Amino acid sequence: MKKPRRTSACEERCALTSALFAELESLGFHPSSKTPLDLLFANRNARVFHSAIRPHITSSALPPNSFLRLSEHVLIVCPELCLIQVANSLPIERLILMCSEFCGTYLPLGSGTQPAERPPLTTLPVLRMYAAKALPPRAGLPFRRALRHAVDGAASPMEVRVALMLALPHALGGYGLPEPVLNHSHRLSNDAYRLYPHSPCRLDICWPKTMIAVEYDGTVHERPAQHARDVARLNALALDGYAVTVITYAQVQDPAAFDAIARRIAARMGCRVQIRVDDYPARQRRLREEFDLL
Repeated sequence: MKKPRRTSACEERCALTSALFAELESLGFHPSSKTPLDLLFANRNARVFHSAIRPHITSSALPPNSFLRLSEHVLIVCPELCLIQVANSLPIERLILMCSEFCGTYLPLGSGTQPAERPPLTTLPVLRMYAAKALPPRAGLPFRRALRHAVDGAASPMEVRVALMLALPHALGGYGLPEPVLNHSHRLSNDAYRLYPHSPCRLDICWPKTMIAVEYDGTVHERPAQHARDVARLNALALDGYAVTVITYAQVQDPAAFDAIARRIAARMGCRVQIRVDDYPARQRRLREEFDLL
């Protein structure tokens, strides 16, 4: 009886590569040498070597539910582990933005498309709990620092940028205002409801205790009915005591205009923006670069 033929290590890797690539392509992944795919393997013996793959190995125990199975041999890391993995390779400003976007309720679909509302991939409390389980006490300092400044609940890419630029400390190029609540739900009074019969209202960026809000308007309304509805909504909020500032895309893009708006909001809160860090304009510019606003 003929003995079974043993395959060499090289042949085993080639066979695994072929099977793995077939699964990846069926899942919509098309790695290439120009855009290699980062794959995490359980041990060195399981690694696949290919120009279109960057292999990584994890030797530490990870919390339960750190992976989601996509197919027989392919699992994807959970959002919390994904953020921990990229934390050390990103500037802190970009990492704060990414953590906030993972906690947002929108999904950027690419250039020229409108974000679609969806449940957040994760939340800040979940991220903090996962970090406490996955990271040793003195490890992951950039990630832990990012979680101190990230925000929950953004409903659009520009909302989260505006909120962070207003609230981040001066050392990171922000204005150091109190942390806002994003998409705060406000139930209109009876009088306000007569002006705008849609309750509750969601305010994009809000400081409920001081009754101050910022509404981001990224569109030019060509329909009179839509414009009238927006005016009625702002009047209803004003009737309930909210001081609402409307900010446009052009004003976010213009550092001087944004500076004037930020200082006006601070004045409404009864505080002044007093910058006490060196090279603040350069820090602001770096923040805008990482937020893709230059």
